[in-house]
Amino acid sequence: MLDIVTVIEKLFHTQTWSNNETLSTMKVFLHAVMAKKRKMQLRCRDMEWWMRRRQLPSRLRQRVRHFERQRWAAMGGEDEMELVKDLPEGLRRDIKRYLCLDLIKKVRKIQT
Repeated sequence: MLDIVTVIEKLFHTQTWSNNETLSTMKVFLHAVMAKKRKMQLRCRDMEWWMRRRQLPSRLRQRVRHFERQRWAAMGGEDEMELVKDLPEGLRRDIKRYLCLDLIKKVRKIQT
């Protein structure tokens, strides 16, 4: 079975625009897309295994799946907290503060 990169290569070689740079760029892009898809598949598999192991009721499983699909669509496959988890604590705090600044400004001061 041909993988998608091989198919794209064959397509480019049959066309007049078989520019090596374009082909390389396409390979990198497709590799990144396929890596994200594989990451999602593994996460879903692990989540399903965990839900079966814990014997979650069907309704709860559906809610977890729905949340995962929405999160994946909104984040484009990236977990923001995973990206910053290895940064120093102070830097993580500053990033979180910056990302939540608009929300923090909306909170009224508590009158004592």
